[in-house]
Amino acid sequence: MMLTNSLSKGQIAFLAVVILIVLIAIFLIIYIPSRAKFKAKQFKYNFYKKIYQIAFDEDFYLINDFVFSLDNNQKAKVDHILFGNKYIYLISDYYYEGSLSGNDEEQELYLDSFKGERFITDNPIKESQKLAKRISFTTGVSIDYIVGIVLVNDECELDIRQTYKTHYIIQRKDLKALIKSIESRNVNNFVANQLQETVNYFDKINEKTRQ
Repeated sequence: MMLTNSLSKGQIAFLAVVILIVLIAIFLIIYIPSRAKFKAKQFKYNFYKKIYQIAFDEDFYLINDFVFSLDNNQKAKVDHILFGNKYIYLISDYYYEGSLSGNDEEQELYLDSFKGERFITDNPIKESQKLAKRISFTTGVSIDYIVGIVLVNDECELDIRQTYKTHYIIQRKDLKALIKSIESRNVNNFVANQLQETVNYFDKINEKTRQ
């Protein structure tokens, strides 16, 4: 009887399946974290595109990455300031890998990860409220005309009881509808030349602080 090193068709098929499974496993191990990292890096650009489109469509002024001084040693930043016809919107970018739930009045919210784990995280609306007060103090704009918006990625499901009328947490896809709703309130529009002066003043603060 002669020994042979050749493999049977069944063995070849088995090895092919094993190799395919290994390659798929390697692909998933590399692809899924890489995709998540890519989305986390891209979210700011996607937010910017959304906000810029709203500013363009509605003919609103827009300042991105607004920096201002809290005191001689500290600075603060607002990701986007959108100047509407009736309100000034302070928009802060946030990315969450999971869903948020809780009450907007609480200091903390629940973050349920896509893996099923539950964490407690700071309520970003509270930071938005602090920014609004600081902006009002720095610029002299009445807090009544400032709306704070926490903008989160669309993958982040929200189950938050929202009670505030000037501070919101919403998904990116809902931003345009929210602003349209707020702008439809029965309040007077800004006077055009005063709005222009306000935008110029914000712009000067931004330029001076960055020097």
